[in-house]
Amino acid sequence: MKKTIAILLVLVIGMVGVWAATADLNLTTKVYEFNEMKITETPTPATWTAFPSNPLANTNPVATTYTTNANRKSVDPYITTSQNVGYLQTRTNIRRGYTVSITATQLSSTEGATGSEITQVINYAIYNDTSLIYTTADTAPAAATFLSVSNGTGMRATTSPINVILSSTGDELSAGTYNGDITFTYTAN
Repeated sequence: MKKTIAILLVLVIGMVGVWAATADLNLTTKVYEFNEMKITETPTPATWTAFPSNPLANTNPVATTYTTNANRKSVDPYITTSQNVGYLQTRTNIRRGYTVSITATQLSSTEGATGSEITQVINYAIYNDTSLIYTTADTAPAAATFLSVSNGTGMRATTSPINVILSSTGDELSAGTYNGDITFTYTAN
């Protein structure tokens, strides 16, 4: 009987090794890039795109860049100093940072009958916090860097004022409605 019990114990102990197994559970996740910019009228933090509740269900894993126009901003032609025309707000979660470049067109006004139109332009300088970034001219200058954000981690947001100074003001100008555009281009580094 002792031999039988001993044989059974050996078999049971031996079987434990045969029936033992391991299992691995491999985890994965993906954090999608958020690259966004908006033009706002105030420096109040912008309302951004919400993170998807299920990031794995996100069907658009590419960078998202969009601009909300703060409508055409009126510039006072009688002010000879800097005028705030909005705020450029950006955010990203990419590690390598980004650059926002700028180009602009002259303020232009055209009047008169077809074939005999008269166009007058107003050049202006564009500043961020305190630095001159871009000045319009008859021949459009190359794009200039308005804002550059270096390497970092996590979600990072910045706000930079957009200021202009007109090169001609007041009595130097002819009557008319002048329109021009400032274009910001966001590029991930």
